[in-house]
Amino acid sequence: MRLRTELRLGIGALLAVQALTTLAAVSLLGRMGPAVDVVMQENVVSIEAAEDMLAAVADPSPESTQHFIDGLARARANVTEEAEPALLDVLEARGPAALNGDAEARHDTVKAARALAEVNRDGMAKASVAARWRAFAGAWSAVLLGLLSFALSLVLTRRLRARIDDPLQELAAALEGVQEGCAVRRVEVFEGPEEVRRVSELVNRLLDDRRRPLDARPAQVHDPDARAALRLVLDELPGAVVVFSADGRPQVANLAALALEAADLDVARAGAPPWKVTPIGETGARLVRRPPEAQTEDP
Repeated sequence: MRLRTELRLGIGALLAVQALTTLAAVSLLGRMGPAVDVVMQENVVSIEAAEDMLAAVADPSPESTQHFIDGLARARANVTEEAEPALLDVLEARGPAALNGDAEARHDTVKAARALAEVNRDGMAKASVAARWRAFAGAWSAVLLGLLSFALSLVLTRRLRARIDDPLQELAAALEGVQEGCAVRRVEVFEGPEEVRRVSELVNRLLDDRRRPLDARPAQVHDPDARAALRLVLDELPGAVVVFSADGRPQVANLAALALEAADLDVARAGAPPWKVTPIGETGARLVRRPPEAQTEDP
């Protein structure tokens, strides 16, 4: 895997987990607000209506009768629990008699109003438990996402260290070792990104070339300035002089050799008399020279 791709995948995974954690927290807070509003709007209204009806029964008067009717109407419009309709029917049936002083009806009305308030308090308690569980689940979801993000960070850090930092440290140590005089020190090629492996392999090649003796390197002159300088030196030698590479290609020739025919150059390449061959080190390259007297003897 290429280094750029590996970094993009690792950082992208971290950003995705962070974004998911943020969305989960926002969603949790967004759901908590409506849950509290529902409790306030549904159950509290019924409890207040029950309290108004109890107060009206406790102090019967024309004004209290109207309060009882208004409270019963609010409770009817805000039914949220299954047990409420039956209790409201009792209040509606026994309330007028209770307000007129009937003791039995008053007992039934007070009992039904208290039961109505208790049912709504139980509903509030259930809603509170549900909200707490929702908050608990959301909090632990955020914790788990945070742990996942932390784990991904550790994995990414260790992976980058093993695949990038360690190879770079090895590369620096190898170069420092060579600088301090250890000619056999080489870079260990790690299993990592393609770019890092290529750098390590290239450095090892350069170190191998640096250690190789000068006369064991390929005898080819690619630098134009070096070629021109070598030609000037060869021009000072008597006779025709040609330098052939190991594969038989002419590298440099002096002016006398440049005036030769193609057939003469083939004889020189073969090293046949009157040409004299001088090997150049162990590279396979040869300096081929025809003495001036041999050139004058040619017809």
